[in-house]
Amino acid sequence: MNWRVHVLVIAVPLTVAAAFALAADDATVTLECATVPTAPQCPPGTSTGVLLISATNTFAAPPTTKSTLTFGSVDDSFKEAMAFRRGSAPAYKHVTWTTAETLAFTDRVELPLRIWAVCTDDAGTCPALTSTRRTQLEKIVTHANGKLNGERVGIMLVPANGTLISDESGTGDLTELKDVDDCAAFKEKAAMLSPARVVTTALNIYVVHTVRVRGEAGPGFGQDCSDRTKKVAVVGRKASWRTVLHEIGHMLALEHVEETASNWGSDPKENFMRDFSTTRKFFTEGQIFRVHLGQRSALNDLLNRYPTDKRFCDPSTAALPCPKPNERVWDEP
Repeated sequence: MNWRVHVLVIAVPLTVAAAFALAADDATVTLECATVPTAPQCPPGTSTGVLLISATNTFAAPPTTKSTLTFGSVDDSFKEAMAFRRGSAPAYKHVTWTTAETLAFTDRVELPLRIWAVCTDDAGTCPALTSTRRTQLEKIVTHANGKLNGERVGIMLVPANGTLISDESGTGDLTELKDVDDCAAFKEKAAMLSPARVVTTALNIYVVHTVRVRGEAGPGFGQDCSDRTKKVAVVGRKASWRTVLHEIGHMLALEHVEETASNWGSDPKENFMRDFSTTRKFFTEGQIFRVHLGQRSALNDLLNRYPTDKRFCDPSTAALPCPKPNERVWDEP
């Protein structure tokens, strides 16, 4: 069955629904307010894109800011749909295409984060956190949130239990591990302290003096130390917000991008999950799908956001697989 799909855009406050209705070989998709179906049109300029997933294939619909969009050669073997837009969590649903369907956009998922400032000074003497350095750490989170929204990941980092940054410069058991060579040993020490320096319901990022990666210690390196019960990463004192976002990506079930440019479809060094890159700047829609439905993602380990739809992606254990990590709707800059 070949379908033509038309999109009519109507006003969108915080919750949006997209209704799929079939008529013969045609399907009409209407984006409308969940509670006010007769609301006026949305302001122009909001770009929306959709992935359709079957057992063997993924179809990426071209993004549009217009009122209509036409899909070609789409059939009912596609059983899942995920739509992406800025300012919202991706809209996801199993679809049958036999009756009218709705895809609901909701507010971005609030993901708790705690930054533990262990040793942030160049000398390695680990003095108390200065107001300047605290502001720098706050800006890291601001930049990360801006990029997460710009890339339509649908997540907002928020303070864990009301606290974003904890000054741990006076915690001797932690500062003696300021140069992190053993991720597991650091995590164990943090958990054993009383009270524990780890929030089990949040992402935990420790800013230390140096981090050793592949035999080399550096102030700008990072390392993910997470398991199913604790989401933990360590970063060096000079780690950029891009490095922090890379480690958060690991906590969200994303693996390193190791492909060549020809296999990846663009410069893989510009993806946030490329190891040892200074030009990271984007996530793909295939990665965002994994962030939300990946079994090991913090969204599922901590928040249980998709209790029945989460899955292992590599290799897939679901009847419907995850899209490939390089699957994209938008061309990258």
